[in-house]
Formats: sequence, structure tokens, C-alpha cells
Amino acid sequence: MNKLFTVVALSFIFSVSILAQDIGREEKMHKRRAPMKKIEELEKIKLLDVLNLDEATSVKLFTRRNQNRTKIWDIEDKINEDLQNIELEIKKGKDMDISKIQKLNEDYCNLSMDVEKEKMSFIRSISDILTPEQIGKYIVFERRFREDIRELLMKGIRHNKGNKN
Repeated sequence: MNKLFTVVALSFIFSVSILAQDIGREEKMHKRRAPMKKIEELEKIKLLDVLNLDEATSVKLFTRRNQNRTKIWDIEDKINEDLQNIELEIKKGKDMDISKIQKLNEDYCNLSMDVEKEKMSFIRSISDILTPEQIGKYIVFERRFREDIRELLMKGIRHNKGNKN
């Protein structure tokens, strides 16, 4: 009976520690993406306006979109890990492993293509939710919204540089 209790207790402790690691990873991910939360909310509001969706359709779209973005963020986490590993290997100087760098470079390229494949897959997957016209509006909106945000960020950077001088 004592052995059974010990095994159950150890199993429970092991399960809790794995769960805690997963939660820690998610919290780290959310902290890194927390500044984007307001931008994403603004994007949703503007997108709803552009597509003129009813509530049921918008729920379906954003549910699928969130699932897709989670997949993309997972891939981007791997890309960032590869970039860090490339950088670390290069910093070794004469002791760097060229074959390791080549493999990491290839992994980076493949993962970057995977991000684009996920984006295309999402666009194709929403054809049961949106009309072809709405999908076109969605594609144009996404591109323009990203460009507008990038432009605003660049203006902010230029403005801050001007205030420091």
C-alpha cells in the first residue's frame, strides 16, 4: 500500500511539474506578445468594419484566425530559437561549427516558408466563412494594416530620435 501511495504521489508531482513548465512557457509567450494586444484589438474592430460581418460569422472567423496565429507564433518561436543559435555559433569565432550553421540556416529558411504556408492555408480555409469578395477585402486589409502600423512605428522612432538631440 505504501508503494502504491508513493507511486501515485510521484506521478502527481511529475504531472504538476510538467504542467507548471507548460504554463511558464505560455506566460513567457504572452508577455512577449502583450504589447501587441491593443494593436490586435484595433485590428479586429477595423476588420469587422471593413468586412461588415454579423456576430456569428465574426466569431467563426476570429476563432479560426486565432488558431492560425497560434500555429504561426509557434513557428516563429522556433525561428527565433534558430536565430539565437546561429548567432551563438557565429560568436564562437574560430571554434564555430560551419555544418551546424548551415543546418540552422536551412532550418530557418524552411520555417520561414512554413509561416507563409500557414498564412496561405488560413486564407484558403476561410472560404467557407467569407465570400470571395470578403476574402479579397481581408487580404488587402491585412497588408495595409501592417504597413500602417509599421509606418506609425517608424514615425515614432524618428520623432523620439529628434527629441533626444
